Amino acid sequence: MSANDDAAVLHRYEQVQDLAAQGLSNEAIAQQTNLSLPTVKNYRARSLIKMGAPLSKRELEVSELARTGLTNHAIAQKLGLSSRTVEVHRHRAMKKLGVRNAVELTVLHKNQETEELRAHNAELKAKIVELEKHIARLQRS
Repeated sequence: MSANDDAAVLHRYEQVQDLAAQGLSNEAIAQQTNLSLPTVKNYRARSLIKMGAPLSKRELEVSELARTGLTNHAIAQKLGLSSRTVEVHRHRAMKKLGVRNAVELTVLHKNQETEELRAHNAELKAKIVELEKHIARLQRS
């Protein structure tokens, strides 16, 4: 993926955040930005997670473990909770993130990781360009 592609992804992400802040629905944002509804949901969920707003610490822990494929029972054992408590935290996290099942939860997390890597890659590429310019200036002087 090129630096232009990375910049375009970041621009779309920011555009979705801005429209969401204006109170537009996912469907309205998808229509306005020509993005798919799942992409809009992913960007919105990612921004909410990044802000730390929607998920409690426990909901985040449970959703992170759930995305790895662990059952509620296995998560409960790992965290020292009852299976029912894990079920409740998982359900709340999934509802807040706008996903319907464990597969969507896993895809959402993978998409977030991919987007974060792309954004980081774009930042690194921009720094490399700046360093190359700086080196060129030093070589000329």
